[in-house]
Amino acid sequence: DVELQYLFYQDYVDYCHPNHPDCVTGVTCSDCNAGFNPALAVACNLVTWSDEPIIITDAGDPIKMISAITVSPNPTKGFIEVSTVGMNENIGSVIEIYSVTGELLQEFKWNGLKTNIDFSDYKRGVYVMKIDVNGKKEIKKIIKQ
Repeated sequence: DVELQYLFYQDYVDYCHPNHPDCVTGVTCSDCNAGFNPALAVACNLVTWSDEPIIITDAGDPIKMISAITVSPNPTKGFIEVSTVGMNENIGSVIEIYSVTGELLQEFKWNGLKTNIDFSDYKRGVYVMKIDVNGKKEIKKIIKQ
């Protein structure tokens, strides 16, 4: 469950209401008898840990996003292969590995198609891998066993 709270920083008055004496159809709203109450559209970022990226919408069920970047095996005890599908070689592609506290541990360039990363010197735990290929960026959670 997610609870969202918001505050109006100014006193808010709903002029478009049949009980408000200043409501004027066609001036303060389209129809004073409609009992209109404003809707507040909220934009936010949701950070979640998942094996697959998801997009949350107000349409009901989450929509799974198809990833062009695969990382396996995960969890790992040593090497991880990072590969892409449907991408062209790009020498400017970058992989960054972070601790869960946000410390950058390793950064390197790769061809944007396929590479192996050695996690054998890392302690057991959770790491964050930021992958940039041709401007397409993805974040992967890596578990080192």
